[in-house]
Amino acid sequence: MSVSLTLAPAPATTFRLLGLFSFDRDEGAPLRPMWPKPSALLALLLVADGPVTLERIAAELWGDRRPESAVANIRGYIGLLRRRFGGGAVRTLPGSYELALPGALLDSDAFLDLLDRAENAGSPGEREELLGRALALWHGPALSGLTHGPVLESWVERMNGHRRRATLQLAELSLGVGRHARAQDLLRQHLVGHPTDESAYQLLMRALHEAGDSSAALAVYQRANRRLVDHGLLPGPRLRGTQQAILNHRPLPPG
Repeated sequence: MSVSLTLAPAPATTFRLLGLFSFDRDEGAPLRPMWPKPSALLALLLVADGPVTLERIAAELWGDRRPESAVANIRGYIGLLRRRFGGGAVRTLPGSYELALPGALLDSDAFLDLLDRAENAGSPGEREELLGRALALWHGPALSGLTHGPVLESWVERMNGHRRRATLQLAELSLGVGRHARAQDLLRQHLVGHPTDESAYQLLMRALHEAGDSSAALAVYQRANRRLVDHGLLPGPRLRGTQQAILNHRPLPPG
């Protein structure tokens, strides 16, 4: 769904996809949560770029266990969305549905907009500030609380990739201006959910080493080695090179 981030005359509905899936209005009574299937359908319509066919909706909601009542159930969920967000909130098209909420605000859209602005920032300081604001929009794994079919799973993986790149970029920028503690916090939080990310381990080792704690940096390598082995992997040449550079008091290899 393509939505605008400009102000709408009517109270805007804010959808939070970068964490526990939720929504509320800027004014008036808060919107109550819905059951899992209607919520998953709403999320699907929100992330879709245009109409979504009945077939795709059924595959997303039930996979290979599609009930005989799937089409009737979907129509019931569409009715629920219209009652919740207004009669014109979902358009019926031949064999498909499309969300029509011009006043909707998506945290994922705001996140991607901030990443675009960071990419075109005029200075490292501005880029660092924009990346920090983008990452602050996350409050847990994307679309938490929902069962993901193939479309939502693909969307989550894509957003996780953007989040990872932004995290590593912000950590590098922080290191460039001597903010070692901030870089360490970012990387440790990232590694909780990505225990085999060698680039993050390498940056964390650098952050600790440059802060004067080489022993902690070497301990990170040992932890990385254990985590990688647990997943059937071995440390790559850059991670091993960082360890050897610290042990031999040589300049660290580039990230």
